[in-house]
Amino acid sequence: FFSDNGGYGPATDMAPLYGYKGNYFEGGIRVPFFVNWPNRIKKDQKTDEPIIGVDIFPTLLDLSGANRPHQTLDGISLLPLFLGQVKTAGPRPLFWHFPSYLQSYDVYDEQRDPLFRTRPCSVVRLGEWKLHEYFEDGALKLFNLKDDISEQKDLAKERPDIVMKLHKLLKNWRSDTGAIVPEALNPKFDEKAEAKAIHTARLKLRPKE
Repeated sequence: FFSDNGGYGPATDMAPLYGYKGNYFEGGIRVPFFVNWPNRIKKDQKTDEPIIGVDIFPTLLDLSGANRPHQTLDGISLLPLFLGQVKTAGPRPLFWHFPSYLQSYDVYDEQRDPLFRTRPCSVVRLGEWKLHEYFEDGALKLFNLKDDISEQKDLAKERPDIVMKLHKLLKNWRSDTGAIVPEALNPKFDEKAEAKAIHTARLKLRPKE
């Protein structure tokens, strides 16, 4: 296990990032990554290159000189970045997939709704663009991380071209990896009960007079 997520919501604040551990806003998935390799990695070397956990395995393979398995690897080796041989890994999509529910903390202002830190979803990032897809209602949320690191302005309606491009990447990736997408409706789901629970939770957010 390594620290691949943001802080514990009730005890920390990821500002200016939105969200925290357990959701797929930047506050939940963006963390710094440090590497120490005396005499090989230059002192004070920094990069803004976005990487992801699945890059660790191919990187360790290259560091150890081990033979790569005869299969497609999800990530890439970061060794050329470490050694300063390249400045970027090039434009590549990064994917997250969570087809489940994750219970809410007693914190409601930095998640999609007050009942769950996240609901079943997939996310893709390509460069400065990031698309969230929620499976329950089919919602697609688009953010430009360069201009809006806090993910407060949904640009899906303004940039349908970007939405279409990223959504295609996301669907193709799920198909290629066999990622499970929940489709069957819960026969015990009570829409009125959920609406009441959301309303009750939101009342807690209102400042006391």
